[in-house]
Amino acid sequence: MKGAFDMENTRKSVPSGGLVAVQSDYGMGGEASKIVGSILSTSPSTTVYDVTSAIPKGDVATASCAMYSFFQFFPVGSVCLSLVGEGRPCAVKTSQGRYIVTPDNGTLTAWYSKFPFEDVRELDLSGAPDGCIPLAWAAARLASGSCAFEDMGSAYSAKDIILIDAKPAKVGEGVVECGVFSLVRNFGNLNLSATYEEFEKSGIRFGDHVNVLMRRDGGEIFNEDMLYEHSFGFAKPGDPILFNGSTGYMGLGLNLESFVSKYMPESMQEGFDLSRYGIVIRRI
Repeated sequence: MKGAFDMENTRKSVPSGGLVAVQSDYGMGGEASKIVGSILSTSPSTTVYDVTSAIPKGDVATASCAMYSFFQFFPVGSVCLSLVGEGRPCAVKTSQGRYIVTPDNGTLTAWYSKFPFEDVRELDLSGAPDGCIPLAWAAARLASGSCAFEDMGSAYSAKDIILIDAKPAKVGEGVVECGVFSLVRNFGNLNLSATYEEFEKSGIRFGDHVNVLMRRDGGEIFNEDMLYEHSFGFAKPGDPILFNGSTGYMGLGLNLESFVSKYMPESMQEGFDLSRYGIVIRRI
């Protein structure tokens, strides 16, 4: 599948005791260390990778894109533990043999848009020890094999998973209409609500020039011609570029500058509604 990384040759590379890749919004202090401690106190032989603890507080859209960008590179059999926001605790078995433990709150959206889920379980956390982070305890038990996936809780349909309500992409020949899925706050880029696969159906290809029109509440805030390419290296400093990054969604940004700060500063406020933005991309 284009845009996805296949780790077929690493099926047997998960270390003994299992592997848990962690992302959270716990910050860079001692709170994040409690996640690692909870996993290791449950299963000392489990390998833990603290991928990031810098997800903005409660930002499930950023968590969703981050998970897609890194977890497909981990070996089959790995467990991704995402601790961002609140929601029904769940575990997912993906069609590639990887597992995700997360609150069911929209974090699964990007992964679900690309890879089928074989099974979904509502986690039974009643046995979690006092002082241990319950989802970390569950992830450690799953990774280490001390609890089979089927025994982690009751099954529910993947159709009932909570997905982020982003503006759906509309695709025609040489034109794509979409919204903003999430912000890449540290770089000031946008993840658009059009996936790579949806965008490709427009016939727009790398090297094409496009016009990007952005509106907020119907009013125009950005209207520029730019290049569609693989990365920022194709744009001059300060120039806008449309690209496909590592999130599963199309990206829009300025080379070496922040698109968000320049054109969408109000969107950096916590709880701002990204559905207020609409984008039209046309091949020139």
